[in-house]
Amino acid sequence: MKSLLIALCALTGLASSPVQAAEGRWTHGFGQGNHEFFVDQGNLRLYVSCLTSEDAASSITLLDIPTGREVTQFKVKVGQQTWDGPVQGGSRVGADNYFSLLEALRKGPATVSFAGKTVAFSATGAAQAIPAGRKATMCRAF
Repeated sequence: MKSLLIALCALTGLASSPVQAAEGRWTHGFGQGNHEFFVDQGNLRLYVSCLTSEDAASSITLLDIPTGREVTQFKVKVGQQTWDGPVQGGSRVGADNYFSLLEALRKGPATVSFAGKTVAFSATGAAQAIPAGRKATMCRAF
């Protein structure tokens, strides 16, 4: 009985720990009917939620991994284009920004600026992890 309790505690700990990405490589995950795409660099995660239900819109956020908190204001630059983050797909303009940034992230590295800091995120694995085209993603935005 004691060993069963220890095993159950260990499994619970594993199930509740955050998903880790290989640093600098885009990862695709799926849970509760929704897709997620993310890349880690140091203690930061550029996170793309791809919600497939009608309850909410998809978004692109920047997370502080140790605290799990979202960075409330940041800029993402890919090539010559810049987006203000977080990007929320809950309006027509937001959806256009969401899908244009998503497509850009598939093609090249991103530079994220916030609070006087600049962090480079690799595009390694992005073309494989993130589906191409607005319809292919099946992400819900506006």
